[in-house]
Formats: sequence, C-alpha cells, structure tokens
Amino acid sequence: MSALKKITLAPYLLFINEKQRFNIFDTAFIFAVKGTLEVEEISRDGSFNTCIPEGEIFSLNSQGIYKLTAKRGSLGCILIFPIQYCEKQIPDLPQILFTIAPKENTSFFKNYYQTAQQNFAKLILLWISENGHSSTFERKALEFLNFNLKYFSELNSENRIISDVIKYIKLNYNRPIDLQNISNNFYLSNSYISRLFSKSTGIKLHNFLSRLRIAEAINILTTTNKDIDFIATEIGFNNTRTFDRLFKKITNLSPSEYRELYGNEKRHLNLSIESNKNIITFLKKYLEAPEYSTSKINSVKKTEYSYSVDFLESNVKRYPQFQLPKVFIIIGNPHQLLRKNVQKQLSEITKSIRPFSICMDLNTNSFSPQKDSNLKTISSIFEVWDEIFNYLTTQNIAPLMIVHEENFIKNIPLFKEFCVHFSNLLNTENSHQNWRFLFKPSESSQTHITSKAFIKFVNLFNKFFTQSKYGISLGNAVREKACLDLLHPIVQSQTSIDFLDYSLNQNDDVDSDKHFLSAENDDQKLKVIKKVLKILKFNAPIYLLNWNTITGQTEFTNGHFFRGALIAKNIIDRLGEIDGIGFWINTEILEFANGNKTNGLGISLMHYHNGKRPAFYSLSLLSRLRGQLIFCNNHVLVTTNNDSFELLLLNPTIFDPKLSNNKILLREEEIKLNIILNNLPNSKYRIKKYQFDMLHGALYYLTNSLQTPSGMDKETIDYVSQHATPKLSVYETKTINSLQIAECLTYNAMELFIVKNII
Repeated sequence: MSALKKITLAPYLLFINEKQRFNIFDTAFIFAVKGTLEVEEISRDGSFNTCIPEGEIFSLNSQGIYKLTAKRGSLGCILIFPIQYCEKQIPDLPQILFTIAPKENTSFFKNYYQTAQQNFAKLILLWISENGHSSTFERKALEFLNFNLKYFSELNSENRIISDVIKYIKLNYNRPIDLQNISNNFYLSNSYISRLFSKSTGIKLHNFLSRLRIAEAINILTTTNKDIDFIATEIGFNNTRTFDRLFKKITNLSPSEYRELYGNEKRHLNLSIESNKNIITFLKKYLEAPEYSTSKINSVKKTEYSYSVDFLESNVKRYPQFQLPKVFIIIGNPHQLLRKNVQKQLSEITKSIRPFSICMDLNTNSFSPQKDSNLKTISSIFEVWDEIFNYLTTQNIAPLMIVHEENFIKNIPLFKEFCVHFSNLLNTENSHQNWRFLFKPSESSQTHITSKAFIKFVNLFNKFFTQSKYGISLGNAVREKACLDLLHPIVQSQTSIDFLDYSLNQNDDVDSDKHFLSAENDDQKLKVIKKVLKILKFNAPIYLLNWNTITGQTEFTNGHFFRGALIAKNIIDRLGEIDGIGFWINTEILEFANGNKTNGLGISLMHYHNGKRPAFYSLSLLSRLRGQLIFCNNHVLVTTNNDSFELLLLNPTIFDPKLSNNKILLREEEIKLNIILNNLPNSKYRIKKYQFDMLHGALYYLTNSLQTPSGMDKETIDYVSQHATPKLSVYETKTINSLQIAECLTYNAMELFIVKNII
C-alpha cells in the first residue's frame, strides 16, 4: 500500500500494529483483526478502559476523546468518520451511541451482528484492493454507517446542549475559541455552560479543549514529519511555548521527546504484502459465513387483538361511573406559584385537565418578613404567603400543604402563628374545607416518635382549620410492621387520619439484568397499605403523589423513550384503588427538588420552555372520559354517557428504555386492534380521533428535527411547544347496530375516539 493521506471530508481506514497508539475523537468503528486492542477514554477526569477481543467490533461516537493501543502481537483496523463528514451526511450522528457488542442482547442481535462483521470485512478488502480511499469505498462505508444506525444504535445519555457544544469544539478546535466564544454561540451564560459541561462530561470545558488539541497533536507527531511549530499553529495554539508546556503537562514528555519515543512514519500507514495476506486469511471466515437478509425488518408481523363491546342497556347499567383520582400538581417551594411561567403552565393545565389541587411545602424557612429601609418598616412574615393564597383563591385552586416532621418539631410556635394569621384572615364560611395538610415523617425518625408528632400536629392545626383534612405520608419504604407501628397509636388516640400518602418507584422491583418485557406492573406497596387498614379496622383515602412507571429511569435516552400509554395504564390500573395522584408541574422544578439528581420518583407534566411532556397528554386524554365504564382491559377502555361514548385504545409496552431507538424492537412492539361495538342505536355519528404517539405529541421528536448545533431560538422553541400535540381527525359515519374500528398502534401509543350521536 502507498502512504495514506488523511482525508478529512470522507470516511477512511487506519491500521494499528503491535504496541502502537492512536487517538480518536471522531465517530469510529474498531475491528480487532488479531490479538487484543485496548480503548481508553482520555476526555474525562477519571477515564475508563476496555479491551476489544479478537474478532469483535467496537464503536465510539464522537462525544469523547479516546486512545487506542494495540497489545503485543495485535493488529486492528479503524474505520473513521470525520466529524465534518458526519455533519454533512448525518447531522444528528453525534447524538448516537452504538451498541454492537455480541455480548449484549445476544439472542436478538446475533444475526445482525454477523452481518456487521461481514460488511466490515468487505470494507477492509475493498480498501486494500483499491489501495486506499475511493468513491466506491466512501459509498460502502456510508452504507455500513447507516446499517449500524438502523440496527444497533441508541440515543446517547449526554445532554443535547452539551452534545452540540462538543460538536462545535471538534469542528473549531484549531481556531482561537474559549468559553466566552462558545457561550455567545449558544446564547447561554458562561457559568451555565461551564457547570453543565462539567456535570455531563466529568471534565472542565477548557480541559476538554486542551486534551482534544493534544490528542490531534500526538496523531500528527507520530504519523508525519511536520515541524512542531507548524503543528502547534495547525491545532489552534498561538505560540509554540504554550503548546510545549501543555503537551508536557498532559503526556509528561515534550513534543520532540514523544515523537522520538513513539513516532514511526510507517505505523498504521503502510502494511506489507504479508500483512495483507494475514488480514485476508483472518477475514475469510466472516466472508464465508452465510449472509443474513435484513429484509425481515420490513415483514414484522403485528400482534392482533380483537374485542367485542356490547351497548345493550341492561349490560351498561351493571357498570360503575368512570372516576379518575383527584389530581395534585406538585410545585415543592410555594414561591414558585408567584412565577409568571408557572402561572402560565397552571393555566394550560386548567384548560386541558379536570380541577386539581396544588401540592406545596409548608416550611418555616418560607416565613420571611420584607424590610423597607426607606420607611424603616418590616412587613408580616407571611406577606409572601398572603400573595400565594390570594392567587390560589382567585384561581379557585385548593392547596395541599406538606409539613415535614423535623421542621414542625423545631418550629411549633411559628406554625401556631401561621394558623392564627390565616384562620383570622380567611375566616369565612367553608373557606378551609378544601385545604389539606400532609404530615411527612423524617426518614431517620422512629415510628412511635412520628406517631406522637402527628397527633400534636393535628391537634394544633385542627383548632384553627376545623374543616380541613389531615393525612400522613408512608413514603417509599412501605412495610407491614412499620405501617402498623406508625398508624396503630394514632388510631388508638382517636386522632383522625383523613388520607394516607405513599410513593412508588417501580424501578426498585426491576432486576436490571433481566429483560424489561418480563416486568410485572404489580403495586405491592398498595396491597400492604390495604392489608394494614383492614387489620386496624379503619378506612381512609389513599394518595399516590410521587410515583413512576417501571421504565421510568430514562435519563439514558435523553427523553427519547416515549411512554404515553404506560403512564395512562398505571393510572387505569389503580382506578378505585387510589383516590389521588400527583404530578410535578415541570421538569425544572422536579430536578431542583431532587438536587439535580435522578432518583426515579416523580413524573412532570411540562418540560422547560412550557413544552408539554407525554404525561400531560396522557392525563388530558384520560380527563376526556365521562359517564359509565362499560369495558376495560389492557388495550381498550370504553365509557358511555347519554348520546355519546368514548373509546380509548392503548398499547402499553414495557421494555428497557435504553433500547428505545432500535427500529427492529419498536416495529415488533406494534399491535393491531380490532374493536366491534355492538347494539348501538342506528344513527349518524361524528367521530373525533386523537392520535397520541411518538410522532404526534412527543416533544422530543419535533425538538430533535429542528435542533441545530447552535441550539434553538425563542421562535423555534415556541413553535415546538405549540405543535408537539396529538393529531386530531374528525369524520362522520352511519351505523346499523354496530360499528367496527381497526387501528395499528405503535409502542406506547394512545388513541381516543369521542363518538357523538348527531341525529
């Protein structure tokens, strides 16, 4: 082979020989042709190492900087897609993380992995036979990339903003860029970009830029004879002295020392004829393996379900009224209610969802007087709370206030002041009848101490708010003995418990080593609470304020995993079992309340910038259901009300969200529903159909299609917020006794049919 000239605007192959190193910061596929290769990520503070055994393909996306080393007696082949090429051909490629290791999902991906090996082997032979890059090779390489995107890729866990920042740095690292330059380009503050970058990547932004430049310097030093001064300028340094100092700091060697130790003009540039023969011999077993047809993806057979629903009057009367649980919107810090964007979001929720209550913390830290230095006056410590209750009253929203045990015990006099102030201020008939107070035990408190504290809490507040309701939280760790120990003394004291609350993170019960398809939607905590209430011979409404679905841990998918039907199914499964259910108002407040840590608890209705998340539309569609419930199973729910009825179709799909970008898997999760509605009055009906799936209402998909490396401006953000909605179709039909509906539903899709008699 002749010497390889690096072509920066097209894919190319490199060969790495025994004891040699190469730095990679573009999208790359690595084939361990012989022996073992070692991959080390050097872009993070605390890098990871992994080995690629002989015969395996390993992939790297362009989010980091990696060092590839060939062990003794090893030979590797690297297929590189420069970021400039990816930016032109597949702009969203930096968001992709490839998963084509045979040890992962072996039963599902075995044949596709074999095809990937065959394709890679053919690329290597094409490169050797054509003596380097050619238009044919470029076309085949792009086919290989698209093949892997189609069958093996999933979304990266990195924040989308940071992904775009990394892309920007890699495209411009050889120019004089810094934090201010990057911040200006993305219309974000220096501190926000810096903090978010460090959190997402594990390294400071300027360190990432420095390592990227040094990684490229190493590649040029060890593969060319270019002058060191020229290299320094080529990779973005203003002078050689700065380059030398930083190079030595990172590698412990000067550029000239590094070249002398590791440089070799022929390393991974030329292969001898003998080496070519060895490669061809090794690749022969992959080329001779039977080819697997990928056409199967287009012939996935959908699972079909058929159901018959009878509208005979005698049958309808046997069923109960459809009743959703009370809805609680959680905001945490009550001061959030005074923010304009929160009030705007509450207004949106009011339009689409039935009446709700606001759930917020009643914390003495929020009791703070406002001082006017000019007038030398100090206002009431409840001035902000006066504004909060004034807003709730004008909007006709009832509050649920959470009082934390530890805060209550330390500040009983302050809570008494609160009671005196607002019982006098709002002392009108029935002014407090819709107020609720929830006592939340401290995690470290013993049950008998908590029981006494709750009794004291109710006795204090009930003197002033006699028409309010009082409840106690059982938390996430619901155990029979602990519940009995907590509630028994309270029941014996005849202190009323008007409601109970618990939390549910179903991910706690899922073994991550097992496939999510085997997971059961079984609420053991609710069963324990029901049993304890039966033992104590009293009953109380049960609220589920903080909860999540089985596949709720979706931070790995950056919002890509769509779970509309899953959320609806979780609510439907608890109809008649729980009396209240909670949702956080938006992602920002939920993350802030959790200290920016993902703990798996909490589902938010809105995203940043007022965009609506799947939970919003799931709840909104459920809120449209009225009348009597006459049919309900895993896929179909029917309600009827006078001259109309509602038909809700669901495809609740439980599987690992990290696989949610795999098109094969998603196609296999599609279902076909055939519904026959019998004994309908012969009439003309107007049908409104709301289609809610990942392409009609999922905020992420529309955002992704309009996202650019520079982010989105306000106009684009507003457009996404307005257009990421379920699809509405309206048509009319005449029926004679029956109506048949056949629909194909993608994974976790929902469809609501509102059918109204118009004659």
